[in-house]
Amino acid sequence: MFASAWMLMAIATAYPAAESLLNREKIPVFQTGSLEETVEDPENSVGAICHYENMFLLCQDDCEPDEVWDILSKLGHLYVNITLQYDLGLDRLNQALELAYLTGNNHYILKTLQRIGYIYYAQGNHELSLKYYHQALNLSERSGNDLVTAELTAYIGNFLEQTGNISEAREYYAKTLDFVNRYGRDTASPQTLIAIGRYFGIRGKPRERIQYYLGARDKFNTSGNHRWHAYVLSELGYLWLEAGNAGHALTLASEGLSIARAYGLKKETMDNYQALSAIHQHLGNAEKSLVYYKAYVALKDSIFTLESQQKIAVLTHQYHMDLQQQEERLSYLESFTANLQTVNKKITKNVYLLAFLCILLLITVFAIRSLSRKRHLQELEARIAAKTNEMKAINKHFEVVSYVATHDLKSPIHNLQSLLNLIDKNHLDNPENAMLLEMINTSVDNMESTLKELTKVLTIPLETREEMEQINVSSLFEDIRKSIDRQLKEAKATIFIDFDRCPSIIYPKAQLKSILQNLLTNAIKFRSEKRPLFVEFKTKVIDGYICLSVKDNGIGMDMRKARKNMFKLFKRHHENIEGKGIGLYIVNSQVTQLGGHIKVNSRPQKGSAFYVYLKDFSIEREKPEYTNADAMIC
Repeated sequence: MFASAWMLMAIATAYPAAESLLNREKIPVFQTGSLEETVEDPENSVGAICHYENMFLLCQDDCEPDEVWDILSKLGHLYVNITLQYDLGLDRLNQALELAYLTGNNHYILKTLQRIGYIYYAQGNHELSLKYYHQALNLSERSGNDLVTAELTAYIGNFLEQTGNISEAREYYAKTLDFVNRYGRDTASPQTLIAIGRYFGIRGKPRERIQYYLGARDKFNTSGNHRWHAYVLSELGYLWLEAGNAGHALTLASEGLSIARAYGLKKETMDNYQALSAIHQHLGNAEKSLVYYKAYVALKDSIFTLESQQKIAVLTHQYHMDLQQQEERLSYLESFTANLQTVNKKITKNVYLLAFLCILLLITVFAIRSLSRKRHLQELEARIAAKTNEMKAINKHFEVVSYVATHDLKSPIHNLQSLLNLIDKNHLDNPENAMLLEMINTSVDNMESTLKELTKVLTIPLETREEMEQINVSSLFEDIRKSIDRQLKEAKATIFIDFDRCPSIIYPKAQLKSILQNLLTNAIKFRSEKRPLFVEFKTKVIDGYICLSVKDNGIGMDMRKARKNMFKLFKRHHENIEGKGIGLYIVNSQVTQLGGHIKVNSRPQKGSAFYVYLKDFSIEREKPEYTNADAMIC
């Protein structure tokens, strides 16, 4: 007895972590859940990143979206967990999220939102972490997937518990319990059962907590998920020990250790070593407690050493890359210095050469001044030419409108004349006259509609004369979205905007509003009935232009057929959809008359992408202008 007591005191003194059950490491329950899959660690993790990066470069154009999404997800995991490069990991996962939104795959969207949320959690950015988890929860609720919603409420509850928000955690755990009570325990995932167990733990009901943990254990055992099975057994060991049943605790923790060691699960082996050390300490078996605690400490140190070695390998690689760059710069400076010394020696030896260089310098100065004057004249000529081309484009615009007006109004006028000749003027009460008058009304309505559309086209050159102003793109887009809110709701559209790279533009406001509204209503009109509409708007600055990109997942176009007449007036590319064929003509005219151009990518039943290059009027240097009325189509 004395020896046992002495050993217990030694353990408590030498190993403070074994002193109490409450001092064991707290592990977030949902580091990975049924929605959050782990990636197998390759033997060479740094090599795996290079492998997947090469796959991503090769796969961007040729692979299916599912394959590209899988590669991006694995890269996000490797950057975060292996090299600790959180920014690169988040960048790849955001690309995966954008791809998931474009394909309309809610399953992939949920997975990616949860993974991004967990990375922000690991960084300690709890506000952004909760934001992404709530987005996933809202999507799950809108989809009507109650079982996934139960998992997400469980995850958020666990997250809030880990960050100390116990009262909010209880609310989410209660929602999870309500789902499970409604559908039955058999339908719930084992991670959800663990969350409900934690809920009962917060409420001070250990027996109920154990029952839910036992249910999770059985599900993990049936599904063959050895990592979670071993983890739950270690937790049950602690719970039974706290409940006063040390024998049952010892059995479960021993079983968990056997599973973890059999499948090489180091983290779970370490957890069960710690649990067995605490259980044997409670039973008074100090020698075994000490053995298990030493095994726990040794394994923990080995895991830390392995992680440290991986981090050191990455940092060493980065150091050698930096060192190589420094050596290259130093070599260049040495070479430059040697060449400079050689030149100085030659100048010193030859005074005449120095005089010649001075004369040459004076000649160069005069030449530069002459070139400057010539360049100034060329700039004036270029401005005059630009204005001339602008006037030519406006004249061409009016010629097209005049031709179309003559052509499109001739038919209804001729039709109207024929109908008037058919009216029986001697017998106005003739029943056939009523039918003819109805046809006349229809013909007049068609003429009125055509005239309205032509009026819109005629005002384009006047709009380009409007005063330039600084426009907040997000604010303008929000006004447009409110004005067509009913159409967006009817189309069940999801709009994604990213104007952060260029939040404001100097441009005529009415024209920019018309461009944005035409492209958005076009996406609504030509949406696919096979999937929910998704439209993405982005801005960025490229070589003196502000590129406004608009992508959708609608019915698309066959570019081989649509290329030639893409932006011509009253040309339609989908005969089965009502329209006048004027929207893209207006957008193209507005853009090109102010020195911009448009690129288009489209595939039938895949969607369309419009890249509108608006001239950047915030800079003074001249950029190549597209003065022709035709847009660039790729």
